[in-house]
Amino acid sequence: MDTIGSFLGQDHQDCDEQYLLAEAHAGSGNWAAAELDFAAFAKVLEQHMQMEEQIMFPALEAAIGSNYGPTSVMRSEHQQLRQIVGRMSESIAQRGTDAFFDDADTLRMLLRQHNLKEESILYPMAERVLGEEQACILAAMEALAFGEHKTEEAGQADGGWSEQALDVTGLEAPEPMVRVLDALSRLGQQEKLRVLIDREPHPLYRILENYGYEHRTEPRADFLFDVLIWEQADKTGAQAAPRPPAF
Repeated sequence: MDTIGSFLGQDHQDCDEQYLLAEAHAGSGNWAAAELDFAAFAKVLEQHMQMEEQIMFPALEAAIGSNYGPTSVMRSEHQQLRQIVGRMSESIAQRGTDAFFDDADTLRMLLRQHNLKEESILYPMAERVLGEEQACILAAMEALAFGEHKTEEAGQADGGWSEQALDVTGLEAPEPMVRVLDALSRLGQQEKLRVLIDREPHPLYRILENYGYEHRTEPRADFLFDVLIWEQADKTGAQAAPRPPAF
């Protein structure tokens, strides 16, 4: 079974391998191939950082009661990586060998140091602090990794909402989380999701809040929990928050 460390650590390796392909093509002057491979690298790196920033970091911060410390440092380094990757993309487009490899040295060093800090400090801490919640966190990260991020127009009316029902009682973790995220990705406008579940899903609440969902939970006489989930529309009538993606 995957852990946070093994799952995200493997993702580090995949990113590194994709980057090396792009660098090799740039070094040989095959700019067309370098452009394709570097775009693929930028995509998988961004996906990796989104898994951390949208799912793992918020869960860890909620568990330790602070958004400062290791996650704050990692977020800052993510921004540095994005800036460097952006410059390198421009260098490839302009066929700028010197500019590309000047940033390449910086990128390799930053990635090496960043990955080492995450794999030796942050991931072990997350596994220790999150405990049994790991399965839910992993399911959510996998859903983000293998799905599509969707956004929809907000500005929904207060009335006229319909409901979809989902019964996840009797299922072992992380299956309830996976099914809820999948069902949310399929909701249409002015639809709510009513989930019946065995125990109150506190890890799910943090993910819902991160994605801009509201929820209301009612304990039932049969000791089950009825959770009603709906997407919170932006009060300015702009875009609603992204929904959790499906597989």
